[in-house]
Amino acid sequence: MVNWCSCNGYQLIDSVDPRKDGLIKAACEILKEVIPAMKQLTHAASGILLASLALHYTSHNALCILCWTVTWSIISDFDVHVPTLEHREVTHTLAFALFSGALVLALGKSPSTLFYASLASLAVILHLVLDSLTPNGVPLWMPFSRKRVRFPVIGGKIRSDNRIFNLIIQAIAIGAAIMIIIP
Repeated sequence: MVNWCSCNGYQLIDSVDPRKDGLIKAACEILKEVIPAMKQLTHAASGILLASLALHYTSHNALCILCWTVTWSIISDFDVHVPTLEHREVTHTLAFALFSGALVLALGKSPSTLFYASLASLAVILHLVLDSLTPNGVPLWMPFSRKRVRFPVIGGKIRSDNRIFNLIIQAIAIGAAIMIIIP
């Protein structure tokens, strides 16, 4: 039996395995509360895709890695909640991506700390890549340069509110998430 849950107006498969019923539904509820904007769903989708790749290299808990990569893939946008920070400035730089991994390394104590630090940095870098596809780009080299970087081939051509682009990334990520959760 296939159940469905609605997440920001989209119907997502909940589960085809009764033992895992509700797992994706719970993730949808979190997404509805924490990630209301479509572009945030696309950044979360990049985290899901990273998790699906990372799971080929580890035997760690799939849901733990999924939550970890999704969290780090959207963390750059916390700047919109801090009055002293400009959006797409310091949190949208290569320095911030490296700082994210370094922070995890500094605070971690387990043998898998390097793995999780790498995932944190890669998730932030994926966020930067997606934002570099938009006309505003990202100040990748800040603090050395404030020049905004756009993806060389199509950078500046895709708007962050482009429904088709966002839905394609989200659909691919939903498929990856289902493959992670339901092996």
